Amino acid sequence: LREAGHRPTAFEAAGEVGGIWAPEPANSVVYRGLTTNIPTVAMQSFDLDFPNGLPSYVRGSDLGDYIAAYADHFGLRPLIRFGTEVTSVMPGPGDAS
Repeated sequence: LREAGHRPTAFEAAGEVGGIWAPEPANSVVYRGLTTNIPTVAMQSFDLDFPNGLPSYVRGSDLGDYIAAYADHFGLRPLIRFGTEVTSVMPGPGDAS
């Protein structure tokens, strides 16, 4: 989006990237010791592989580490407003509905 001239902003209720997979998520829906049910080859982004040496089905903490690595690799942290909860969204003036 930035390359196309957009100025995106992401909102994260917690203090770290990763949503429910973050080390300290805003909510605790992921239990300790959780293993994903989707293999890494299906979960990873086309532009960043999971680190070598991980099993095909990773722990939740490994997925959180991958999301953080993705944010760091692509310089996304400055675009994120941490500790911000979105409670509603409305179109701005002149925006298409």
